Amino acid sequence: MALARRQLLRGAVVGTAVTGGLVATAPLSGAIPVSEKIMATVDVRDYVNSGETLLLDGSASVSTILQRAIDSVGNAYAANGIPTQIYLPAGRYRLDAPLNWRSGVGMRGESRVQTVLLPFGSAAAIRRQAGSASGPTNPMTDCTFQEFTIDGINQTFTSYQTYIKGFFIQHMLRPVWRNVTVRNTWASGFGVDFIRDYLFEGCYAENCGRAASVLGLNRNGMLGGSGFGIGTGAFELEQGSLVGCIATGNAVHGIFFEKQTVSTTINEPVASRGHKVIGCTSTGNWFGFRDAGTGGILVSGCTISGNLKVGVSIDGTGLSPKAGYDGLVTGCIIDRNGSAGTGDNSIGGVVIGQADDGRYTLQGNRISRSTGCGIRMFKTSTTTRLGPGITVRGNEIVSNSMTGIYVGASTTAGFTAIADMTIEGNILRDNGTDPASTLRDGITVTSDTQRLRVLRNTSMGAPGTGLAFTGAKTAVDLVVYDNDLAGNTVANYSSAHTATGTSYVAHVGAGTSGGNPGGTTTPGLDAEGAQDAIAAMFAAGVQTGITFAYDDDLNAMSATVTGAGGGLDAEGAQDAVAAMFAAGTQTGIAFAYDDELNALSATVTGAPVTDPEAVQDAVAAMFAAGTQTGIAFVYDDEANAMSATVSPTGTPSGPAPGSLLGVAAGASTDQTTTMTTQTNVLADGGGPVAVTFTAPASGSVLVRCNATVKCGKTAVGIQFGIMGADNRVPTGGAKKFVQNSTAAIAVAAEYLVTGLTTGQSYTYRFQWQSSSTTASTLLGLTGMMSVFAV
Repeated sequence: MALARRQLLRGAVVGTAVTGGLVATAPLSGAIPVSEKIMATVDVRDYVNSGETLLLDGSASVSTILQRAIDSVGNAYAANGIPTQIYLPAGRYRLDAPLNWRSGVGMRGESRVQTVLLPFGSAAAIRRQAGSASGPTNPMTDCTFQEFTIDGINQTFTSYQTYIKGFFIQHMLRPVWRNVTVRNTWASGFGVDFIRDYLFEGCYAENCGRAASVLGLNRNGMLGGSGFGIGTGAFELEQGSLVGCIATGNAVHGIFFEKQTVSTTINEPVASRGHKVIGCTSTGNWFGFRDAGTGGILVSGCTISGNLKVGVSIDGTGLSPKAGYDGLVTGCIIDRNGSAGTGDNSIGGVVIGQADDGRYTLQGNRISRSTGCGIRMFKTSTTTRLGPGITVRGNEIVSNSMTGIYVGASTTAGFTAIADMTIEGNILRDNGTDPASTLRDGITVTSDTQRLRVLRNTSMGAPGTGLAFTGAKTAVDLVVYDNDLAGNTVANYSSAHTATGTSYVAHVGAGTSGGNPGGTTTPGLDAEGAQDAIAAMFAAGVQTGITFAYDDDLNAMSATVTGAGGGLDAEGAQDAVAAMFAAGTQTGIAFAYDDELNALSATVTGAPVTDPEAVQDAVAAMFAAGTQTGIAFVYDDEANAMSATVSPTGTPSGPAPGSLLGVAAGASTDQTTTMTTQTNVLADGGGPVAVTFTAPASGSVLVRCNATVKCGKTAVGIQFGIMGADNRVPTGGAKKFVQNSTAAIAVAAEYLVTGLTTGQSYTYRFQWQSSSTTASTLLGLTGMMSVFAV
């Protein structure tokens, strides 16, 4: 019979020696704070039968008494639905048998320091498993645990068994753990599966999975052994939070989520949603944090440091072959992880492996001083994928011993490409600190990729390359744009990949050409890039009597007549330019002129346009094809410069500006001549196409040449230009191109000639020259030359 409540006053436990132990006797008042009386509470001492002793020094098992209290409260909850906690005063409670938990039952100690449960042998301290009165259709409900410790230092067995835990409970609804510590357990500390609407707050897991060191187990393939080991997958929504918890020195994982098997979930397990890990600390474990199968977990504001193998692992396990997906790791300090090895590319700060379903995001974290890569994303088998949709954005990745961000796949043939990955806005500094490693870049990509985006990253201080695409791989629809790659030792940018599809590489960083990373590509240029390319062309040119100003924020090009004008005010000049754009034909890019704002905008349409050089050439062709009155545009293809000259004021004598002064066409049949290397392409030779004209009043003319040329040998450099009888070299020099076959190639050039004597006759002709050291035959030259007054 339980002692009458009047025999035990509420209060702090006072110990009296009884057969070498402590026995609960007359307690003092005040043991349960008023703030905790909101929840119904009973005292474990109310369940001590006559003749029994509740020893509180751990010298004898009290499992029977505690189980009696649990069953009594559980029966009451089943009858009235009121959750009730059992108060355990300060003491050390030995458990020779596990406590089989019930719905509606809570437990509260005096504090985590003063109330300690001591499980002995091969049983968990507190357990409830599917098939033992709880399951998916009848979960255990409304259980709260707070202010006590489970110390498994006395748990032991001849082999490793995952059930020898602190907590081993499956299928719970609305459970709460607050200020509970589990330490030194044989297997996991908090080993709970399929819990919903849960909360862990201020809980500690220390040195759990102790069997690993006792038995000398390989922790890489070891099941369980975690501080917080949460099994998932019975329900689509298994929401809950770990807040302010600490996992220290556990054998395998500090904090671990793992999708379970069908044997425990009844139905096929799913990637459950709703999990959150907020403001937690995980240090000194084999893995700091691991997601092996959730859907959309949030890990925020955590400190994950000093873990022996990996800080954050997004990977599968032997039980759950796939990593989670749709997860977000943000605002975390991930520091000094991976010390269990050196030069091992399977360790590091963040490792993403069997992430078949992808869509994981690492954002705004500081990943530093890892032994291994800062972030390592690696495909390990032909049956798995990495992605699609992994995003690495806005992280600071600093002083890791190997590459800052590594994207790779096994060298075994047959691997699918890594798809739809975005690496954007990261700052990478001083990575690759291990001189023995072969991976010492800022960013390394060693795998086939599809739609990879590498945008606006800063990568500096690497002993290797700032951004390296290594190996004979293929990059489909690759975009590399606006990266700052200055200050790396071997190179700032390098690529051995063959880029195919719609790929675009530009502004890749200091010390780089900004060209495509190999292969034949069709670069895709956005509207902003096209507008900037056009603006740069005008800025590089020489304008006479007119000034162009580009507003990069508004993407607006304005024109102002300066000095002596040709009767055009600024508005007229702008309208004239807009009319040229309107009259032309644009493919892949559309120009729109706002007459009120005097703003010219460009928009990419349809299939992607070419690189900035091609955009500039296309715009120049539109100007060349149009008719200008009172203003002349000249494009220098070598310098990518567009120059404009406004005709002087006054009444001109002779032809009006823009008038055609002369035109000459080449023969309809191929013309053949022998070319030799000359010091100056314009100082020697003649041509089958020539035009004679009279200089206008301005003393300036615009000469346009279009030709089709065929060469008698391959790999010959050809220079093409014009020359006048007065040996005057036109502004812009020669047009240069390379003929790589004997097929015909179209060439064009446009030259502004100034300083001519009004009324004098001049003759201009095509000129050409071979860059070969031996004579080369020009097999064909057909074309046209036109001269216009300016």
